[in-house]
Amino acid sequence: MNKLNTSHRHLAIVSLLYVLFAFFMLVVVTYAWFTITNYNQANLIQTVSGVEAEYKYYVYNDVSHVGSLEPTLVDNITTSDEDLAYEYIPNPTVAHLIDGYVAPGERFSFAIEITNVGTDIGYLNLSFMNVYSHGYDLDVNKIQNALYYEVTKIVHSYDNTESSDIKDNQPTAYWSNYFDANQFAKYDVVKNVPLGYINTERVTIIFFDIVFDPTYYGEDEFGMPYMNSNIFMGQTVTINQIYMTITPNQVTV
Repeated sequence: MNKLNTSHRHLAIVSLLYVLFAFFMLVVVTYAWFTITNYNQANLIQTVSGVEAEYKYYVYNDVSHVGSLEPTLVDNITTSDEDLAYEYIPNPTVAHLIDGYVAPGERFSFAIEITNVGTDIGYLNLSFMNVYSHGYDLDVNKIQNALYYEVTKIVHSYDNTESSDIKDNQPTAYWSNYFDANQFAKYDVVKNVPLGYINTERVTIIFFDIVFDPTYYGEDEFGMPYMNSNIFMGQTVTINQIYMTITPNQVTV
């Protein structure tokens, strides 16, 4: 009898460890950094009517995956894997993977810095395109359905100083939105962000996060919702294109 009880206890412990292991291994979704396509491969931003710009990409290194709580590039840029700092990505046309895996509820932060090098004011427009998942069974179970993006801050930067958040200033518009199963969909991020040509408004920084919603579970083949996020285990998601244009005039929102 003691041997039987011991065996049952051993089995219970093994089962508990397996459940805990399965829970922690739910961090299986990897994000790819943006691979870029554009009319001119040498410059992501399309030159329009003399409004010329240069850009830089940053990904926030954060081993705890809670995102940047106070988004800023001032004294917070690294070229290595330093934690709690924005890593400069010198060649964003090469896929840049966030290390490790991703769990429901985790948040990832990014920044795009745009510098107006022309002599005219312009308006920045930014969208995601060609978002697609790998390893799903049904469209409703694509991991991208459980992901949403959120613009957290927009600032001007000059002489190592950033302005207050200007994302709610007119004529700027911005969005927080879920991706969906359509890989050909276009997701607006910001529109009509002013790019000035005077020093204090020449550099503009867009901060945004991508979040894994822990409340989205997917459905089985009968349309019944699952009770956890296990359906996303083993999947990957790619944001294949980030599209930016600078226009001399405001676009319709």
